[in-house]
Amino acid sequence: MRTATELIQAEWAAGLLPDDPVRICDWIEENIILDGAETNAPGPYRFRRAPYMREVLEALSPESPVQRVVGMKGGQLGWTIGGAAYIGFLICQAPRTVLFVSPTVDLAKRASRRKVGPIIERTEALRTRVRDAISRRSGNTTLMKEFPGGALIFAGANSGAGLRQTSAAVAILDEVDIYPGSLPGEGDPVVLAERATKTFPRRKHFYVSTPTIAGRSRIAELYDQSDQSRYYVPCPACGELQLLWFTDPKTGRRGLKWEGELPKLRVWYECEKCAAKIDEGKKAWMLERGVWRAAVPELSQHFRGFHISSLYAAPGTFSWRDVVEQFLGAKKDPEKLRVFVNQVFGECWEERGDAPPWESLYRRRELYAKGTVPKGGLVLTAGADVQRDRIEVEVVAWGEGLESWSVDYIVIPGDSATEAPWRELDRVLARPWKHADGLDLRIRGLAVDSGFETQGVYNWVRRHPADMVFAVKGSDAVPTLVGQPTYVDFTWRGRKANRAVRLWHVGVSVAKRELYGWLRLEPPLHPEKGEPWPAGFAHFPEYSEEHFKQLTAEQLVARQKRGGQLVYVWTKKHERNDALDARNYSRAAAAIIGLDRYSEADWKKLAAALVAPKVEPPPPMQRGRPKDGSFWERFRDPRRD
Repeated sequence: MRTATELIQAEWAAGLLPDDPVRICDWIEENIILDGAETNAPGPYRFRRAPYMREVLEALSPESPVQRVVGMKGGQLGWTIGGAAYIGFLICQAPRTVLFVSPTVDLAKRASRRKVGPIIERTEALRTRVRDAISRRSGNTTLMKEFPGGALIFAGANSGAGLRQTSAAVAILDEVDIYPGSLPGEGDPVVLAERATKTFPRRKHFYVSTPTIAGRSRIAELYDQSDQSRYYVPCPACGELQLLWFTDPKTGRRGLKWEGELPKLRVWYECEKCAAKIDEGKKAWMLERGVWRAAVPELSQHFRGFHISSLYAAPGTFSWRDVVEQFLGAKKDPEKLRVFVNQVFGECWEERGDAPPWESLYRRRELYAKGTVPKGGLVLTAGADVQRDRIEVEVVAWGEGLESWSVDYIVIPGDSATEAPWRELDRVLARPWKHADGLDLRIRGLAVDSGFETQGVYNWVRRHPADMVFAVKGSDAVPTLVGQPTYVDFTWRGRKANRAVRLWHVGVSVAKRELYGWLRLEPPLHPEKGEPWPAGFAHFPEYSEEHFKQLTAEQLVARQKRGGQLVYVWTKKHERNDALDARNYSRAAAAIIGLDRYSEADWKKLAAALVAPKVEPPPPMQRGRPKDGSFWERFRDPRRD
C-alpha cells in the first residue's frame, strides 16, 4: 500500500504529462454549427452526412505525419464546409498562421465572408478567440483574422505580393486548377504559396479543386503524385466493397442505370458483383460503411490524395437522379459535357483538340447567299483579325442555343497602319444586313484583335460606342472564354482617362476547344421535317476550300516537359489561321454582349421582333363609269345613257 507521499508524487507526475490530444473530428462535431445558407441540414456538424471527410481531416490534423493532402473531387460533397471546420479547429486547438489562397483576391474576400466568417460567428469557441472587427486595430479584416497564437490570412493566386510576403505553417490552396499559370516576374502561384511554409518543419499543404483538362490540371498532377486513395462502399445485398462509377472505366459497364424518360425517370445503381438493384435510399448506409483504399499505400504516411465523385453526395443534396438528368441534358453539347465530367465525376476532360477534316465541312456547305442572314439568325456579331497588309472580318449570326450562321467573310486590303482599311471597317460596321424575314439587322458587337498595330486598334475602337466595339487580346493563360477587361488609357496622373479603351482578354484556347467541339456536331437526319439542329451547330455558305483549311488550321498536341509531365499546346497544321482567329473574335463579341446568358424567352422575343408587320395593299383604282349609288352617281346625266 502506497503512502500519502507516494500518492501525491504520482498525482503530481500525472499532472505534468500533456493532455491527450483532442481528436479533430470529435471537436468539430462538438463545436461547429451550420445554418441553412450552407447546407440543407442546419445544426451541429455531423460526419454521418459526409463520412468520407473523416479520414481527410484526420490526415490534416497536427498529430498526423502527413504534410501534403490533395482533394480531387466533384461538387456537392461538403468539402467547403469541411475545410472551414478544419480552420476552426486550428484556431481553437492548434493555433498557428494559416494561409488560405483563392484563385483571385475577390474570391478570397468572398471565401472570408461566406465560408469562414459565418462559421466563426456561430461557433462560440471561435467568437471568443477571433477579435471583433470594431476598429482598424482589431486585427480582424476581410483578408486577415488574428487570434491568440496565429492568424488566418486570405490571399489571391493572382497577387504575387500577397503570397510572397506571407509566412504560414498551413497553406490551403482552394480551386488550384483555375489559378493563373504564372505571375509576371513572380512565377507559379502554387510554388509561391508552398514557399510561404518552408520555415515550418511540421507544415501542412492542403490542395482542393475540381479538375479541368487532362494534361493541364494541377490537381490531377498532384493526385498522381500522392497515394491515390478512392472511397469504396459495400453493396447492401452482398457486401462487396466497390467504387461508385457512372461507367466502369475498365469494363465499360454502367454502374448507374435508368429507365424511362424525363420526367418519369427511374434510377438505380447496379452492384458490380451480384447485379443487385441498389436504391438511392441505401446510399447513407453505404457511405457510413465506406473505406478509403490507396493505390500507392507506401506514400500514405506523407502524401495523401483523395478522389471522389458527386455520386457519393449526401442524401438530399445531389441524387443519382440529378446525375442522370444532368447527363441527359449535356451529352449532346461538348462544352456542357465537359462541365459535367469535371463537376460531377471529378475527372479530367480528355481534350479532343483536332478539328474535323476540312473536307467534311466543305462538303456540308449550305446554299444560302453570302451577305444575307438565314432564318434562325437573330443577333449579328463580327470579329476582325488585323494583319500588316489587311483586315479580315467574319460576320456571324447567332440563334437560340448559340447555333450560328457565317453571314459573310470580308477581306479589307490595305496597310493597317494607314486610315484607309479602318474607314472600310467603319462601313462594314454601319452596313445593314438583309434578313430572310425581310427586315435589316445591324452588327451588335464587333471585336478587333489588338495583337498587331495595337495603337491603331485603340484609336479606332475609341471612335465607337464602348458597348458595341471591343479591343481584344488573345491569351492561352485566360481560363475562360472572356476574362476581366482592363483599361489601357491613363492620364499623366495615373488616372483612367475619359473615353478610355477597355481591353478584353480572350481565352483563345477555350474558344478553339469550343469551336472545334461545335464543328464536330452532326446535322440532323431530317431537318426538313422539323428535326432540331444541335445547340452550337455552325452553318456556312459556299466558301472556298481555303476558308475551311484556315478554320481547322490548329490542333492540340501533347508534348512532354522536363520531368515527364505531359502538356498540351496548340500547333498549326496549315500555314494560315486567319479564318479561325476571326471566328473566335466574333464568338468573343457574342460573349461580351451577353448572348451566353440569353434565356429561351429572350430568344423568342428577338424572333418576334423580326417578323415584319403585314401591310394591306391599297384598293385598286376604279376605272370607267362608277357603280350605282356612288358619290358621282348623283351627277350623272341621264341623256348620255
